Amino acid sequence: MNRRAFRVGLVAVLLLTAAAASGCGSRRVKVQGRLEQDGKPLQVSPDDQVFLVLSCPAGEGRRESSNAVVNRDGTFTVYGPEGGGVTPGQYAITLRVTPSIYAATAQKAQAGEKFANAFSDASTTPLRCELTASTKEVVIDVGRKSATAR
Repeated sequence: MNRRAFRVGLVAVLLLTAAAASGCGSRRVKVQGRLEQDGKPLQVSPDDQVFLVLSCPAGEGRRESSNAVVNRDGTFTVYGPEGGGVTPGQYAITLRVTPSIYAATAQKAQAGEKFANAFSDASTTPLRCELTASTKEVVIDVGRKSATAR
C-alpha cells in the first residue's frame, strides 16, 4: 500500500511539474497594437486623451486589467500589471477618447466622449479578443467595432 501511494504521489508531482513547465497560465505577453477606423489608422488629436484598458477574468470574481500607452499615430503597447505583460486569455477592451483637460479648458474641443461611450463598459463593449502566448499584435477597429489578435 505504501508503494502504491508513493507512485500516485510521484505521478501527481510529475504532472504538476509538466504543467508548470509548459507555462500553464503563467506565461505573459507584452501586447502591441493599433487603433483603426474602417481599416485606416486612427489618428489621435493632441487635444485628446485616450483611455484603453484590457481586462480579463483572473479567477473567482477577480479581473486582471491593464492600461495601454497610446501614441498619436494610434499605435499602443500594453505592458501588463507589473510591466511583464498580460496573462493569455479572453479580453474585453474598453476605449474612451475625450478632450484633454487643457483642450476642454481652452474650449478647443467639444466635451464628451468621441465614440458616444460605445466601448466604455467592459460588460457591453463589442471589442473582445483572445490573447495567446503567440499574439504579436492586436488591431482594434472602432468603425467595424472589432478587435483582432494576430
